[in-house]
Amino acid sequence: MSESKSIYDLFAGSKPVEELIHSYLYTDRLADPQKVTLQNYYQMMYSDVCGFTGMKEKLPPLIVTFSRSRKTDILRLKGKEYLVYDQYLGQTLNMLNRIYFNSNEPFHIQMYACKYLAEQLRVLCNHHGAINFAKAYSELKISSPLPINNVEQRSIYTLAQETFLIAHELAHLAFRYSDEMKKEFFEDAQQTVEEALQRYAIDTDTPEENNILERYNFPREDFKKARLDLQQQAQHAILTRPHLVEEIACDSFANLVTFGTMGGVHKMEEIDFIESISMCMRHLRLLEFFKSLLDYYCDKPQDDFHTSTRSVQLRITSNRLEYNTFFFTDPTRPNEINDHLNNMSNRYAEIIDDPLLFSFPAKLKKIKEHDNMESLSHNSQIYFGSRKFMDMVFYDVDLLTGWA
Repeated sequence: MSESKSIYDLFAGSKPVEELIHSYLYTDRLADPQKVTLQNYYQMMYSDVCGFTGMKEKLPPLIVTFSRSRKTDILRLKGKEYLVYDQYLGQTLNMLNRIYFNSNEPFHIQMYACKYLAEQLRVLCNHHGAINFAKAYSELKISSPLPINNVEQRSIYTLAQETFLIAHELAHLAFRYSDEMKKEFFEDAQQTVEEALQRYAIDTDTPEENNILERYNFPREDFKKARLDLQQQAQHAILTRPHLVEEIACDSFANLVTFGTMGGVHKMEEIDFIESISMCMRHLRLLEFFKSLLDYYCDKPQDDFHTSTRSVQLRITSNRLEYNTFFFTDPTRPNEINDHLNNMSNRYAEIIDDPLLFSFPAKLKKIKEHDNMESLSHNSQIYFGSRKFMDMVFYDVDLLTGWA
């Protein structure tokens, strides 16, 4: 979450506040409020969430937008704060859940990676890269259609994940309003971070780690060295991002609020709640990885990649440690939860992480080198002029990726 942004200086005048915010969001992230189709759904969700925060009159109004940025944050206008939620982020979570539950081959997550890259390159006005990835996405979508199953489970998981992200943003405000609450959550978060860092350096020889060794064919000594490297990267992430402890504290607040909302309002089972939020954290890490793929394609330095992904990984580890003591009075329940999360982690690696880490980079390089623009003649480029030509290409990109 970025800090509250003041947009008053950008848009002065007598326009309604919501119109000013949407104008800013269009300028900042090419947001299109006309694509918002679930306004009432999100307002009802927000009302449910607010009932479990204890913030009462200090809750900001909810503004729903739709953009390729997939961001949720707090904006400030004329001394008042507004929570902006991106419906397209919810659709992204739903698609990643759909891939997790329904896919049994590597093409589906690679297909979505192509869609993400096409959209981001479209925003960057890179018509060559955008059309390359849009066509790759379209071809994979046709050749490897993704089944539509587990609709009910996927829907409740997506609802829990969106609730968690909204509650996480509200936590930043809650800590600002209550020093006592901030102190309590920050102290717990700091202890959790310290324990998480220690775990990176311990050779625990768990079934999950043995599965990793077998899947990647790692020698155990190399894996122990990799764990130490992870610890150093995590420590670097904390040193270079001092707000990370606050992020973990906000995750803890969001866990409580989301558990109350999903269990109290929607009767979601504990095990499903924990799995859904653990998957959500992995989805956030995946979006960071997508950003690194974009940087690679654009030949940008990736110095920040390990820091950003390791920051999310530290949040994942901290969240899992919290679940060992969260909610449960039965001392055998954490073992059941750990077994369940191990199975989830293994499937997530098989269906989502591995196809991107091991086979997609070669495809990415191939797509990068392939020039789809050759299919458009030089004469037509001259005829339509460069601006009209680019507009045509971007329309094709939007058409192929579902934005037209």
